[in-house]
Amino acid sequence: INHTKNIEAAVSHEYRYYETEAVWFPSKTTAELRLLNKLESVTLFGGLIPPGKMRYNAKDNSTTSFTLIALYHEIQLNNIDSIDNEHASIEALEEENVSRTSEFWNPYRERPFTSDEVAIETNADIVVRTNNLEKRIERIADFGKGFYKIGFFDLDLKFLIKYNDYEGIRSGLGGVTNEDLSEHFTIGGYIVRGFKDKEFKYQLATNFLLLKETNTILGLAYTSDVTEMGTNNYLNSRRTFSLFEPRLVNITQFFKHETYQTNLQHQINPKISTELQLSSSDIEQTIPYTFINDGIAFTDYTLSEAKAGILWTPFGKYIETPLGIKEYQIGFPRISTQITQSFKDVFNSDFNFTKIDLKIDHQIEHINQSFTEIVFEGNVGFGDIPLTHTYHAYPNSPNKEGIFNRFSVAGTRSFETMYFGEFFSDKIASVQIKHQLKPLIISARFKPEVVLITRHAIGGFKNIENHQDISFNTLEQGYSESGFEINKLIFGFGLSFAYRYGAYHLPEMEDNISVKFTFNLQL
Repeated sequence: INHTKNIEAAVSHEYRYYETEAVWFPSKTTAELRLLNKLESVTLFGGLIPPGKMRYNAKDNSTTSFTLIALYHEIQLNNIDSIDNEHASIEALEEENVSRTSEFWNPYRERPFTSDEVAIETNADIVVRTNNLEKRIERIADFGKGFYKIGFFDLDLKFLIKYNDYEGIRSGLGGVTNEDLSEHFTIGGYIVRGFKDKEFKYQLATNFLLLKETNTILGLAYTSDVTEMGTNNYLNSRRTFSLFEPRLVNITQFFKHETYQTNLQHQINPKISTELQLSSSDIEQTIPYTFINDGIAFTDYTLSEAKAGILWTPFGKYIETPLGIKEYQIGFPRISTQITQSFKDVFNSDFNFTKIDLKIDHQIEHINQSFTEIVFEGNVGFGDIPLTHTYHAYPNSPNKEGIFNRFSVAGTRSFETMYFGEFFSDKIASVQIKHQLKPLIISARFKPEVVLITRHAIGGFKNIENHQDISFNTLEQGYSESGFEINKLIFGFGLSFAYRYGAYHLPEMEDNISVKFTFNLQL
């Protein structure tokens, strides 16, 4: 339960000492809650159940209180053989293995179960079934991941509507089948159309679950779409969904690709996830660009690539369920590494090159409700790499004159004062640090969050003369910006401010300043 001004809570724990194991272990937990007469949201389980309101009545000073008691029994210590997977700290059993009758619970009750309480339990079950609460909770959880379940099909909300400078409005449909159709395979894809470039983009994909215990999945896909120049995606990155995709709005440099690929995912153990991807892509430019390689000019080309990625989460906590191993508490740091190799003359591929990537995500939660987020990333590429497959530093400043003409959506991990297409690198290292202060509780409904931010990047580029018909800078001298955000000012919206300084400070002061809005929606 989120503790707010309308809730007073007291929790007491009783422990029992086990001499053989020399450990104290809880035997009873008592939680006493008092709901006060105040107008404020009450949300349960991190917001998975839609919030309700405590109605305020100026003439009513009453409170509502109730007590929750948890008793621990049949405790077994150091019985590690009872959990099949050594990396899971909790095992959730099938429902039929843990369900108990009233006769089982009666010895543990401090007083008999009354007829009124039986009626309350029955009415609660009726309310849950009548209002379809379990399905609503499941639907809200899916929505947080960007899906809306329709029978055996999960509609992917990411494809409904987007906007960028090249495609204009990009709208369509996409999704994937779920376990209601089959637990052994999925079929998915999307089809969208850009109303500015007037072209359709689409994907057809299928995945086969080869081994549930290790989450071994074989995937096949065909994609015809556009991708931003210089972007670098990690195979093992977590899916994210946002109503606004900040950087997408202002991106202008895309390339077209038609890609056939196959993926193999496998968990060595819950803390180490791996993925191998083989692909062949035909690349076509959407902007003037020519790559000179061995004296030959390329505007369009073919790439055959192999990627191998590893995600290591050494401090994540996992639960073993009948549906597989799930991470119930995200641990930090999270370390992602990836290697990409392009092979010349394999399926008519034109270039040989290698890319090595490393990213470390870390968060530190402080006792005063503030937290610090640190993201370090290092990338290096060598060989015959076209500009489309080098690196940018995630710029997010539109190429427009005037501070307020550049007013747009701030990103979560982007350089807000760096202009699109301004820098490219074939080797780059960056660090981004955010420190969110304790929320400012101004009123029951107004709790803005202040975030201090600093970002830095340094890089380089070899043989820049081989990339023609396009101009860009490099990052040998180091790029720096700092600023702050004030989030959740109204309806989840806030403001972002950043200032560019150091070696790449621009002559016009206003060109170094970024003012944007932020959006944080917590479901």
